[in-house]
Amino acid sequence: MEKSLQQTVEERRAYVNQVRSSFQTDNSQTPGHYSLYGTAGEREEAEPMASTFGIRTVIAILIFAAFVYCDKEKITYHDYSTEEVFSQIEWNPLPMEEIEEYVQSP
Repeated sequence: MEKSLQQTVEERRAYVNQVRSSFQTDNSQTPGHYSLYGTAGEREEAEPMASTFGIRTVIAILIFAAFVYCDKEKITYHDYSTEEVFSQIEWNPLPMEEIEEYVQSP
């Protein structure tokens, strides 16, 4: 005998709720309601997470300043000059002209 659609829906709903409840650590949360930040009380108590954008920006500025300083003072590092570093940055390994001709040809 086949299950009715209503029975199948109820069984799936019960299974989903069982799986959801296995992830809950706080039972005061309403079932079926999930938040990335926890309950409302937890959200108010939690401190905002720090972003690393500021740190990455400072590091990038320091690297750029070191590059400019080495360029002005003609400083080399392991026989690499700023001209060689710049040429490596500027170098494009893909033959763009050949790729454009290949794409545009019928």
